[in-house]
Amino acid sequence: MKNERCVLRINVPIVLLLAVLFVFFVCRYKVLAGTSIILFLSEITVILIMCIIRRSNDVKYDMRIIYFHLSFMIYRIIISALVSGGFNEGTRRVLLYEICPLLIMSLFVQILSTQKIVNVLKTIGIMNICFGLYEYAFKTNILAGFIDNPARLSSFTFGTGAYRLRTVFMHPIICAVFLTFIWFVLLFFPIKNRIYDLIIKICLIICLLGTQARSSWISFAVVNVMLLIITMVHDTKEATLNNVLFVVGGGILILILLLLFSSKSSEVLNMVLVRWADGMDKHSDAHYNRIHMIKLGIDAFKKSTLFNMFFGSGSGYALSFLKSHAIRGWKAAVDNTFITVLLDYGGIGVLLLINYFNIAFKNIKESNPICRMSGAGLLAILVSGMFYDLFNWFTTDMIINILICLIVYKQNDNDGAVGVNVSKTASFD
Repeated sequence: MKNERCVLRINVPIVLLLAVLFVFFVCRYKVLAGTSIILFLSEITVILIMCIIRRSNDVKYDMRIIYFHLSFMIYRIIISALVSGGFNEGTRRVLLYEICPLLIMSLFVQILSTQKIVNVLKTIGIMNICFGLYEYAFKTNILAGFIDNPARLSSFTFGTGAYRLRTVFMHPIICAVFLTFIWFVLLFFPIKNRIYDLIIKICLIICLLGTQARSSWISFAVVNVMLLIITMVHDTKEATLNNVLFVVGGGILILILLLLFSSKSSEVLNMVLVRWADGMDKHSDAHYNRIHMIKLGIDAFKKSTLFNMFFGSGSGYALSFLKSHAIRGWKAAVDNTFITVLLDYGGIGVLLLINYFNIAFKNIKESNPICRMSGAGLLAILVSGMFYDLFNWFTTDMIINILICLIVYKQNDNDGAVGVNVSKTASFD
């Protein structure tokens, strides 16, 4: 008789992470009564479980960035509560989509190693890229049937040249923000096989172009050029040469692919040129609306009381102001994070928001790849936020939370060994 001990290892944090993503996924696609209560109870449950399984860590972390990030959220809740006389939809949203997810991600990054978190992000990113290639090729989205919001569904324009890639996201701009974020993950933590890595990055760029999101095109270009300059100034000659060779090699490969698929590449190029020209045309709706919203916002700020100049008029004021001063009939979104924060939370709110640039710039210059990746991703989101309201979307809130947590817990090399060992004794004759 011979006994062997079989051990099945269940990684509790990974299971919980998948459960959290599923809950948020369902809540994004299904607009149901009582969703907020379900989401809040789910978040609290996950936080409690994570606190129970969390192990003590002797490493001392510099928590100032998380404290600042949390204080910005609490400031927005307090101002909105004071101005409106209670909690409104905006304050509930900060609690549900920003504060609770920040606590959850903070616990996840402490329990799992930062490298494991990065690997999970890479896997999710690559899956989205594959999904995006299918969507771009067939101009359709297999998840559209799960969307209960008719306004969102009507904007898809299936099967036409105007179709914009979304993958699992509700809006092409948010999809583009996520793809840009994944680009920096892959840039600092590439796939080991360099050929596969280059192919995945080219596919990511194709998907990014397919979103037709000019804001992310701009942030992608700005931050990558900045990274290249920083690398050339601060890194060793060998590292600089490797980066230059990668850019040149990638450019040559893209040129070869363009020549091989000339008809498809001309279609993509034409789409990019049309979208860019439309954005730069001062008579186009997109350009006109954004410029005039900035002017309207600054004028409204100048006419505010001293209290409102410093502290703003509370969550939702910028959007309500736009609805009462529609620009050529446009009143759906302010499309500028800085104008929204200026009107909703005043000059102090804008100063707090600008400090995120300081966090991004400091970390881009760090030697730690986790910091550089997080700084680049944060900067890209802030730049693109000049063209939409980033705090209106759960995805952008979650990405910022992930980046902030990775910066703070960059030294965490926990092996994630908090799983449950399930033992089974087997008998063999």
